[in-house]
Parts: sequence; C-alpha cells; structure tokens
Amino acid sequence: MDCDYSSHLLVYSAVHTYMVLFIGAFTNGVALWSIATCKKTKTSMKFLLVPVFLSPLVNNLVCRPMEAELLLGLLKCDFGRLPDRAKTAYFFVYVFLTYLELMVIAAVSVFRAAAVWASNAYDLSKGLAAAVVVGICIYTFLIPTTALFVTSERRIQAVILILNCVIPILTTMACYLVMIMAVRRNRQRLNEVQSRSSLKIIDNATRAMIAVFVSNLVFGLPFCISQLMRRKISRMLLNFIYVIYNTHLMVDPLVFIFFNYSHRRRVCNRIRTGWTWATGVYRTKDEDRTKTDTGLDSQQRTDSCEKSGSSSVEVRGYTPEHTSSQNELRV
Repeated sequence: MDCDYSSHLLVYSAVHTYMVLFIGAFTNGVALWSIATCKKTKTSMKFLLVPVFLSPLVNNLVCRPMEAELLLGLLKCDFGRLPDRAKTAYFFVYVFLTYLELMVIAAVSVFRAAAVWASNAYDLSKGLAAAVVVGICIYTFLIPTTALFVTSERRIQAVILILNCVIPILTTMACYLVMIMAVRRNRQRLNEVQSRSSLKIIDNATRAMIAVFVSNLVFGLPFCISQLMRRKISRMLLNFIYVIYNTHLMVDPLVFIFFNYSHRRRVCNRIRTGWTWATGVYRTKDEDRTKTDTGLDSQQRTDSCEKSGSSSVEVRGYTPEHTSSQNELRV
C-alpha cells in the first residue's frame, strides 16, 4: 500500500472523528433519555425510535476509536497499527449499525405515513413494532456476513448498497413527502378524527423525524453515490466523504431534540436545573469562604484589641510610688 495521503487532511479527519465520538455519544444518550422518559410517546413507537439513536451511540463508542487508529496509522504509514481481526470487526459492526439505522428510519416513516392516511385513529401495536425491529436486526446482521464473502464481487456489493442504503433513503423520502401533502390537504379530517392536542403531538414528532431524515440525506446521499462510483473516485476523496458522512452521528440527535418541542423543553429544563445547581454550589462555597475570611478577620481584631487592652492596664498599674522608688535607687 502507498502512503500518499495528505497529512493535513488525515489530521483533520482524526480530530473530526474524536469530536464525533464524544459529542455524538453525549447527544445520542440525551436523545435516548428523552425518548425513554417521554410520557406522550407511545411504547410501540419507542420500540422503533430507540434503535434510531441506539445504533449511532454504539457506532460511536465501538467504531470511532478504531477508525481513529486507522487514520493515525495512515498518518504514520503504519498500516499494521490496527490488526486484521480488528479491521474485520470494524467493518462488520459498522455495516450492521449503519444499515440498521437507515432501515429503522424507513420503517418509522412508513408507520407515520400509515398513521396520517388512516381513516380512523391508527394504533401501532407493541407486538408489531417489536417484530419489525427484530426482523430488521436479523436482516441487517446477515448483510455484513454476506459482504465479507463477496468482497471481490463489485456487482454484488453494488446490489447490497442499493438495497440497503439507496432504497431505504428513497422510501423515507417518499413517505415524508406523502405525509406533508396529506397533512396539508386533510387537516380538517384529522381534526375530526383526533383531538387538537394529539394532532400537535403527531405533527411535532413527525417534524422531528423529518429533520433527522434531512440530516441523513445531506450527509448520506454523497456517501452512497461515492460508494457506487468508487472506482472513478480517488481513495483520498472516498475517505474524506466517509469522514464527513459520519457527522450525521452527532447531528441527528441534535436536530431531533431541537425540532421536537416536547423533548427540547425537557432538555432545556434539565440544563437550567443543572446550571442552577452548579451555580448554587459555587455560591455556597464562595459564601462559606467569605464567612471564613470574615471570621478570621474578626478573630484577629479581637486578639489585637485584647493585646492593646492588656498593655493599657499595665500602663495604668504603673503608680508614682514605683517612680519614686526607682528614683531613690538611682540616687
């Protein structure tokens, strides 16, 4: 293997990878907490939403450190920095989690579209949601296993990429476009079927998932195109597009929380509570320090007053008789 990579680009990629690791792990954890503790979200929908942010969380914690090692190995021309078994594990986990995320987002969009187009209140059962998640997990688990045995077959790899990356993105796009059109045309029908509050919840949650999809589209579409045309693109550009694609692992939970009013309000309340607690602790320590300094000053003043008082008593006790006796001794 050659070592003609740009050192500046490799350093940027390594720094970017560590940023995605730390920020993405934190933001995906916050998104999972928001989903798990939200009382407005149904349990069946939680089954579908949790994998959307659990897979990027695991992806960040497992794949990003190994990716950083690969980049540092390229920077130092040390191609054996990451063992072959670790590279195989990295490929398997990354492909599994990436396709799992795309498939679950597509499934969420399908159920959202079904809820909008239903003539009556659509209720997603827990069993159906759990079966869909388990089926997607099994299917996406078999994809990297198959890809490991057909690494030399470009056509098969292209088919796998189209089936598991391009089609889920197009499915999600079609479902959300249909939902937007249906909500605009049939708002009166939705008002008759559901209450105003439930309609707000649907619009709110749908808007958040649309934001997640747009984030995936912006970062994922160039990645899919580059993978289909990888023979015509330089290796350095492929790696750069791949690094930029991983940005969605920290952007997705941010836009999900920001565009969902309920989650944004709860997260902001937690931030305010934490900030109040932190400033309160700091103020308490500052007040204790001030009280301690004030006590020391008062103690020093008391000691100085006692010393001055004792000296004045001694001066007052010095009578003329003592003076005359001293004069007699001098004579």
